[in-house]
Amino acid sequence: MKTWIAKIKDSGPWIVFFEIFVIAQLLLIFVFNLTHLKYEAGFDSSAAMAQAMEIWNQKSIFLKHWDYQSTLGLDSVIIPASIFYGITHNIFLAYGIADCLGVLLYIYIFRDIFKMLQLPKLVRMIVYVLLLTPYSLEPLGYMPMMFTGAAYYIIKVLIPIMLIDILLKIRLGIPVRRYLHILITYFAAVYLTALSCGLYLLICGLFPIILYELFTVICSGSFKNFLSKNTLLLSASLVIYGLGYASAKIYGADIFTNEMVLTTAENFVNNFAKCIVGIAELFGALPNQKIVVTSAFGIHYLSHMAAFLLFVIILIATIKTVRPLSGLLKNGQTDSPVQTVAGMVCCIIAVNLAVLILTDTTYGSETFEFRYHLIPVVSGFLVVGIGIGGLVAWLKAHPNPLIFTSAMALIAIIWLLCNIVFYYYYTSRNNYETSTAITGYVQEHSDCDLVYFIGDSDSEIIEVARIARLLENRLNIIDGISVGSFLGWGASRTYYDPMETFDKVIIVCTDETYDSIEPYYRRGMTKLGTVDDYTLYELIHILSPEEYEKEQENEEDILSEDESASDDEGNTISGNDTDTEY
Repeated sequence: MKTWIAKIKDSGPWIVFFEIFVIAQLLLIFVFNLTHLKYEAGFDSSAAMAQAMEIWNQKSIFLKHWDYQSTLGLDSVIIPASIFYGITHNIFLAYGIADCLGVLLYIYIFRDIFKMLQLPKLVRMIVYVLLLTPYSLEPLGYMPMMFTGAAYYIIKVLIPIMLIDILLKIRLGIPVRRYLHILITYFAAVYLTALSCGLYLLICGLFPIILYELFTVICSGSFKNFLSKNTLLLSASLVIYGLGYASAKIYGADIFTNEMVLTTAENFVNNFAKCIVGIAELFGALPNQKIVVTSAFGIHYLSHMAAFLLFVIILIATIKTVRPLSGLLKNGQTDSPVQTVAGMVCCIIAVNLAVLILTDTTYGSETFEFRYHLIPVVSGFLVVGIGIGGLVAWLKAHPNPLIFTSAMALIAIIWLLCNIVFYYYYTSRNNYETSTAITGYVQEHSDCDLVYFIGDSDSEIIEVARIARLLENRLNIIDGISVGSFLGWGASRTYYDPMETFDKVIIVCTDETYDSIEPYYRRGMTKLGTVDDYTLYELIHILSPEEYEKEQENEEDILSEDESASDDEGNTISGNDTDTEY
């Protein structure tokens, strides 16, 4: 006990507090990933999990008979997740382990940069708290995009930050052997993101840093300075990016981000405003419904708004103080790692904001696709760390120690309130139990191994289907807006053969979707049972539309013959009656 008290006195109580804060955040994220991913899997994240399973099954990242989402998704933790799936045969656990590794890499790279910037331990702990806070929990929000579920953006975000890390090491003359592992990870990530996302990361991740390096050469007054190790690294990055892009073309990948369009003049002002609002949405600072200010949720959103405003204020104040670009223009060169990092981040923020303002990015949300802000915002935490370092140094030098204590307490309270959303994350439930119940019922009551869920992409039943296919059982799960249709968007095409080629199929639908099923399928459907709000039917004697039409014609012919025979019989009876009268 005395040892702990002595350690607290030596380190300072606030360092110990924020250390415990960071450890608690990491534990909450790790435990969630390892135990609760099955309750968090939704339409998008389940597609990534199914893809990881298919990568292991096919033993290739270039899948056959697979319909992708907007990108190939390989620049995420999907590849390690597929390896862990091969070991555990539990995709939820496998993806959870991969997510945990992604979080550790995230913190490791930031720690590496902060140590080169010589930021004190207290500052590093505060920034780690900021980085690990679950600001927004929507499927495309900060937490699911970075740390849990598919974690689609953890590698995308780290690519420019790893490049900053490596460039800083080159400037400081650190031997390559000491960061070879980071260099290999970076090059692998560059190839995979070019393969998966086309030009997106080239424009929003690499181009800003190339722009900064070119700016430093111009400010130095001599193009001879362009012949450096930095240029060699950037050239190698472009070559590897080109190889990845070419691989996507050879594979025949259809990448959505390559087809984004410019904002029209009519929508420009609206898109500009939504772009700025999107940053606040990423921090979870704006609700999408009316909430009483003094309610628990009201206080929750106010704390997130406070976190967002502090982030913006510290970011702007630090850039204004450090003057990374104007200072470079004035002095011709800089030996300051702080100015170098701040300058690169400024270019990342400027290029990303320009891209997001000038392109139409409101296609998948009511306001703005705020996940696109992750690259500039997470990079911005590097500058915020520099700013907090200066702020802490100023507060400690102040003669009134109460000011320092008050500032630390304010930061602690705001981010403690922001982290309360972990409770909602742990208590939320998706349709996992319904999916488990349906697949269990089918296996118990039928020998059929093909299950067809009917609904459109916005309906809950499709999410039930997408989770059901992740469960380890003998069933093959497919979905579509109607029997025999192909919904795709992160699904295998293997079982989308013409329906008449199957002997038996289980149909899962609601009362509303039942009416949309074609009559030539309904004729062969027998009710198997009901699970929650879903009805299960066993479909046998499957006919094609042509066969059904022919059968209907035959039935009509038979009916007509029966009617003719009945009429003839009636006429015969009438004739006999007439003879009797004579």
